[in-house]
Amino acid sequence: MKSKFSLWLLGGILLTALAIPVVAVPLAGWNKLGAARNDEVLLALEISVATSTAVALVALLLGLPLAFVLARSKSAVVRGLGTFFVEAPIFLPPAVLGLGLLIALGPRGIVGSALDSAGIVLPFTTVSVMIAQLVVACPLFVRPLIGAIRDLSPDLEMTAALEGASALTALRKVIAPAVRGSIVSGLALCWSRAMGEFGATLLFAGNLPGKTQTISLAIYSEFQTDIDSAIGLATLSLIILVCVRALIAFVARPKRREAQ
Repeated sequence: MKSKFSLWLLGGILLTALAIPVVAVPLAGWNKLGAARNDEVLLALEISVATSTAVALVALLLGLPLAFVLARSKSAVVRGLGTFFVEAPIFLPPAVLGLGLLIALGPRGIVGSALDSAGIVLPFTTVSVMIAQLVVACPLFVRPLIGAIRDLSPDLEMTAALEGASALTALRKVIAPAVRGSIVSGLALCWSRAMGEFGATLLFAGNLPGKTQTISLAIYSEFQTDIDSAIGLATLSLIILVCVRALIAFVARPKRREAQ
């Protein structure tokens, strides 16, 4: 009994630490939502929702094939290097990723100089916001999916191939439904992380109101001039994330029932 109490106590300490900022924001900001209702701030929210949604869709389109390749590849080099580059954005500081994007895709970068010659400028545009979000958030979708696909029997793909299905068809109609739960939860993590991205976006896209200013950057800017507006905006972002989490739980629930 004492041992069980100790586990509850230790776990409760961490849970309390995790809950404090989540609970503190709405408690302080519920009556400050009105302070966040200015056109500039609401536009930052609109940019965040739009870019995060687009990033989640791109993650699904490109991340599922990548996860399948890394999960099923027989080459240790491919698996090792691929997994390293997928995991690197998770443990690297976002500021490092933003600087790396600016070095590579800036007007003087290896890729950026060629794009600049073609009249394409990426840094400090809305597209650069999406690129920064994708690099930071997509690994949260791909990494768990690799493990989920590895846990599947290879017989699934073999059966689909024997029935004449192409690799893409097998991935879409056989593999994806089998790892549906991982896809849904991974997309939720990806979308939420993209919504909260700050460091890489600031360095690569800047903080231009109405263009590259996301909700996180708007909170930072408002914090320096209007603390009530910053708290109200933080509360609004928390409400949105809770609603998305509830929606994800609702979408995932029917599949679990079928499995039972």
